[in-house]
Amino acid sequence: MPISPKDKEFMEQVAAYFRSTKNSLDPKGSINETAGKFKINRNKVRKILITMGEIQSPITDDSIRMRNKGMSIKEIARDLGISVATVSTALPYEDKVDNTLDPTEHASDVREYRAYTLCVYYEETG
Repeated sequence: MPISPKDKEFMEQVAAYFRSTKNSLDPKGSINETAGKFKINRNKVRKILITMGEIQSPITDDSIRMRNKGMSIKEIARDLGISVATVSTALPYEDKVDNTLDPTEHASDVREYRAYTLCVYYEETG
């Protein structure tokens, strides 16, 4: 499944904001500031920027090349000697973006339930 137009629009907003954080003091830009602006974690910003072609690294380049050859994330991790999580964050999004500002109905329900259970926990533990 390709990336939806909504997700593509969101990723373009993240990439544009990231580019706006580049200056003479920080010529590479600020992933932290971008994450704060969109209230998403740094890894998600990094993965969006990789998807949008804004940043790259040797691990990203190797992971993409190996993925394009049909290797699984576990195989890539094994061959590169890194964790599956590292490979996952080094690869661009292939379909949907998790935790966007415009979640699906199911994602909204899950977030609401998690918030509810967290409130109940704090009420019980005081």
